[in-house]
Amino acid sequence: MALVPCSACKRRTLGKLIAVYTARFSENQRVAFKTRLCFECAAEYAETVRTAKPIYGDTGNNQWPDTCTVCGGGTANDLDPIYLTVYEPKQDGRAMTIPTCASCTANLAVQLEQYGERLVDRSLAVAREVPNRPATGEGAPSPLAWA
Repeated sequence: MALVPCSACKRRTLGKLIAVYTARFSENQRVAFKTRLCFECAAEYAETVRTAKPIYGDTGNNQWPDTCTVCGGGTANDLDPIYLTVYEPKQDGRAMTIPTCASCTANLAVQLEQYGERLVDRSLAVAREVPNRPATGEGAPSPLAWA
């Protein structure tokens, strides 16, 4: 029995769930979600992804399509991709990218992120200043206290 219920149907199923991570940039801020899906809900989710015609793999190719894979409109000045990584039980992650225009990303993101749990923006966590620890004599116990 899965410890965590499916994000979509809220049922606990036998075996592990499929984890899907989505990420995109909105107003220069990274927006990421983690969605845990049972096999039935994952099949519906996969159909949504398949209709968006993703580019599979992380080949390092800097060539983006000239058109949105959803509506067919030009993306020369309006590219707003969605990045996905799918982790199936006992398999390596599968990366894919959906190269879409901004309006299609807004519509597709709602579908892909509707059941997910929003993740903390990693770029903000790194930029945040970590408070300095007090040195010995400034509220910290003396190292000799443990001797």
